Amino acid sequence: MDLNKFFILIGFSALGGLVIGYFLHKLITLQRKSSAELKIKQLLLDAKTKAQKILEEASKKAESVLGDAKKEEKIALSQSRKLEERVLKREEAVDKKRSDLEKEIQVIKEKIVLVKKKREQIDQIEEQKKVELEKITSLSEEDAKEELLKIIEKKHEEDILARIQKFEALNKTEFEKRARDVLVTIIQRLASSTSSEIT
Repeated sequence: MDLNKFFILIGFSALGGLVIGYFLHKLITLQRKSSAELKIKQLLLDAKTKAQKILEEASKKAESVLGDAKKEEKIALSQSRKLEERVLKREEAVDKKRSDLEKEIQVIKEKIVLVKKKREQIDQIEEQKKVELEKITSLSEEDAKEELLKIIEKKHEEDILARIQKFEALNKTEFEKRARDVLVTIIQRLASSTSSEIT
């Protein structure tokens, strides 16, 4: 019986060993499983942390790039406005110069018209002088004197009449003498001015 007890005891021991082994195996498997899950969780946590850092860095970089882009946009906009202002000022200056030039051209045109009119008047006067000179040169000395006297009388008729009336009050001989002197003086003056005009 001892042997039977021994075998039963061995059977129970083996059975107990199997049950204990099974539970130990389960416990070790659970431990390994929980250890693997912990590692996976740790890896996931590390990955999330790294992803968060990468996102933060990317966000900072994006903000920096956006800030730089905004600064560059402001600078470009400012330069564009300045350029536009300069272009507008130049356009205004060009318009003013064009307007001034048009006014100057108009003034010059008006002056040209005046000069043409003056030239025509000068040409007419020269033609009249030429006709007079031709007339004078074709006259004899007596005819020239008579013509000169007529011209003088026409130009200074009122003066001569006034003097004559004044002299009529004087003695007749004195009057005649003075009248001759006046006429001679006038003739001489006109003759000298006419001869200087001719030459």
